[in-house]
Amino acid sequence: MGERRGGTLIVGLGSPILRDDAIGLHVAHALADHLPPDGFAVVEAGASGLRLLLLLEGWDRAVIIDAMREPTDPQLGLCPGRVNRLALDQLESTLTLNTSHEASLADTLALGRLMGMPLPADITVFGIEVEDPFSFGEEMSPDLADRLGAIVREIAGHCLRPLEVAGGLAP
Repeated sequence: MGERRGGTLIVGLGSPILRDDAIGLHVAHALADHLPPDGFAVVEAGASGLRLLLLLEGWDRAVIIDAMREPTDPQLGLCPGRVNRLALDQLESTLTLNTSHEASLADTLALGRLMGMPLPADITVFGIEVEDPFSFGEEMSPDLADRLGAIVREIAGHCLRPLEVAGGLAP
């Protein structure tokens, strides 16, 4: 089992070769320039499930960023670049955290805690609505690319709040 590292781990999820699916990676990369180096670590990952569990091990807080293919409120419609803070039971619309090839994030965390792994007490998941998550390419759709700065500022604001104020979604 890993040791406690403390601090906040930012995990950007996605595939770098799928246009809008890479939004989590782009946001994580940009957050590395917006957050102080002490107390924060930023990683880009293409995996969820048990591989994600190993990344989370030892941190006090985790912020996970992934693309979403559906709006959280169907009446509002899809809005590329809208940032949604998701509960663990709302992850069915995310692209990397919801896959038939891996355990769900909630199940993965439960397994890790059952095994006694030191996992974050505070986990926040941000789903970013995207327009074109399945086309091959390295450039995001224009609407999403235009919103990147605002997305980064919104999530950075959350990350900079003290742990007790941030109010993450620890199960």
